Amino acid sequence: METKKRTSEATREDVIRAIGMCDALGQDGFLAAHGYRPSLRYQLAFGGNLYPSKAILGVACGLSAREFSGGAAHTVRVLHALGFKVVSR
Repeated sequence: METKKRTSEATREDVIRAIGMCDALGQDGFLAAHGYRPSLRYQLAFGGNLYPSKAILGVACGLSAREFSGGAAHTVRVLHALGFKVVSR
């Protein structure tokens, strides 16, 4: 994503684009490309697959891991508000 935005400004379309990027690169490649680590507790459930919730939201906002300091509760709240399902491991 080109433009950086606050996570509270993310749209559903931003998240779906980030999911598409993750699908294209595979989760390991996606995480490595943006400096994120695998999700330890919460994962985004979409289209029958599970995705690293923080990494997806961060990339949806144009943020690298170093730039995104939102905690798990914040990430889950934002994704729920956008109509996504987040599951706990």
